[in-house]
Amino acid sequence: LIDQKFYVGGFSIGGSCAIKYAENAAIKPIAVFAIDPPLDFERFYNSAKLLGMNIPIERDELDKLLRELVKKVDDGDQFVYMQVTRGNGLRGHIYPENMQGNLWITLTPCHVADTYKPIDVITYEDKRFYYCNCKTLNLIPSCLAATAADRAGCQEAIFHRGNIVTECAHSNVSIFKDGKVITHQLDDMVLPGTARIRLLAFAKKLG
Repeated sequence: LIDQKFYVGGFSIGGSCAIKYAENAAIKPIAVFAIDPPLDFERFYNSAKLLGMNIPIERDELDKLLRELVKKVDDGDQFVYMQVTRGNGLRGHIYPENMQGNLWITLTPCHVADTYKPIDVITYEDKRFYYCNCKTLNLIPSCLAATAADRAGCQEAIFHRGNIVTECAHSNVSIFKDGKVITHQLDDMVLPGTARIRLLAFAKKLG
């Protein structure tokens, strides 16, 4: 590259790395571009704040840590991934307000794709937040609701979508009215709870 004119830049943290390279490189590029370099941090910390999670490191410290880690990987092109969990504790929906999060960072050598090359795609119905009928570890909404209920001096939170009651933070919900049992139909909005199954079986048996 000694006799070549070249540009260097990147998106998000890649933009930050490009700026750092240009500052310290022996062979200087003729121009540097960085597109939204701070947005990863902004989204990361804002998401944690919205979910009541405490990231155990300040932004400036995290930026410094990432720069140090990038130097330890023997590859110029890397995929940098960071994730934070709410913290350590026994399984439960209610979490203490001052719980410290756990930070996890991975760096993987990664070929930078040609963004000018066309790709093939399919269409797929967006149901990322509708798999309530699946028993998974995605308990963030339930944890937020259960904790809000606990801090309000209550024992449970009833979910609703508009004027339709669905279920609770960690249980199904049913209404007994005029000799009938009313509960949400089984679809991707509710978890098919075992207590719900038994309740409806008894109701059917009793007529």
